[in-house]
Amino acid sequence: MTQKSNDLVLEWFEAYKNPLYGYVRSLLRNRADADDVFQETFTTLLQRGEKNSKIRYPKTYIYHIARNKAFDLMKKYKKQPVSLESLLVQPSEEYLPDWLDVEMLNLALDKISEKEREIILLKIYDEMTFREIAKVTGCLLPTVAARYLRGIKKLKKIMEKNYED
Repeated sequence: MTQKSNDLVLEWFEAYKNPLYGYVRSLLRNRADADDVFQETFTTLLQRGEKNSKIRYPKTYIYHIARNKAFDLMKKYKKQPVSLESLLVQPSEEYLPDWLDVEMLNLALDKISEKEREIILLKIYDEMTFREIAKVTGCLLPTVAARYLRGIKKLKKIMEKNYED
């Protein structure tokens, strides 16, 4: 490992640490598991050394590593992806319009499929493009777009119904 490759990993860490940790936390059941996967992700990058300089799209590459490690851990402990309540209990206010009720959003997100939630979170909270999400999740680009649109429509319908009540 050279100092240059370590600096590159440190630069990526600084750029992606908060959204990546939130994403990993949304997939796993507890903070300790999320901490482990987060640390393993950057350890893997450090171990790659000079190979990191050849990565063209570091954001999607890093998310892909973290996602795989999270799913490996879930398989190991036979865990299922948790509802995203753990992530969304206190989302950053900068992402939400003033009129949006956070609790209502949490309830609505809990009512759509896990695949739709994951894509919506990556698109909105992590500001990824559909192409980046496709690389992270291993889905085809049209599938990602369709799940996003279907999920947004479901959320809108749920939110409108809840707002009327």
